[in-house]
Amino acid sequence: MQFYINGEKKVVVVDDYFPYNEAKGKWAFSRPSESNEIWVLILEKAWAKVFGSYSRIEAGDCGEVMNPLTGCPTQNITLAEYKNKSNLWHLLSWADRLQFPMCCAASSSKEDFVGQQEIEEKGIVDNHAYTLIGVQEIKMDNGKTENLLCVRNPWGKTKKMTEWKGDWSDVSPLWTAKTKQQVGFKEANDGIFWISLKDFDLFFYLVTICYYREDYDDSTLCDQHELDSFGMYKFTYSPSEASKNTPITFTLN
Repeated sequence: MQFYINGEKKVVVVDDYFPYNEAKGKWAFSRPSESNEIWVLILEKAWAKVFGSYSRIEAGDCGEVMNPLTGCPTQNITLAEYKNKSNLWHLLSWADRLQFPMCCAASSSKEDFVGQQEIEEKGIVDNHAYTLIGVQEIKMDNGKTENLLCVRNPWGKTKKMTEWKGDWSDVSPLWTAKTKQQVGFKEANDGIFWISLKDFDLFFYLVTICYYREDYDDSTLCDQHELDSFGMYKFTYSPSEASKNTPITFTLN
């Protein structure tokens, strides 16, 4: 398994022994959606090896993982900072068009956020990360438009109580033949659901975008310095005529 640790490619070697809960008859931690898949278990074990144990990778945010997995920069977007929600929608739509991997998270512990009881009543798992599959503007039967986001609970095939229960959920009466056709709607117990931008902004607080490109050219400088001192670097960039329009991202971890 290969990770990008401190900007350098690191190969992590693991065996095929995985923690198993005999009492419950299932894997102790992460589990694949299909019984004949083991890549999830291999990935988790390699990640645990990087940090020293399974207990040390129990929590965290998506941005902490996307960069080591891809070597590409990530951005955490706090939804509350976007007072103009149309700007938020344009950003998410742009990221979706470029097929950047995205995740999102819900947490009742965040300031000015809905309470735990309200989150759970709506089928959202508190303090939990979700995959943001995509966004789409649809046209309803009355001619109005609605901005929808397609979200997936990474638990996959899960109890209905852990799928969104509000507007545009799998069983929402807002769905019609016309709106279903626009999004390729499927009602299935797969952890995938649709949610309006308004409700998404209310029940989720964070979106992480990974600016993934296969031709991404990464250059990293690792700094070590004494306590109470600092390190300093100077960058000189002289673009060629062909690369003047190439986007550049500076990331400080």
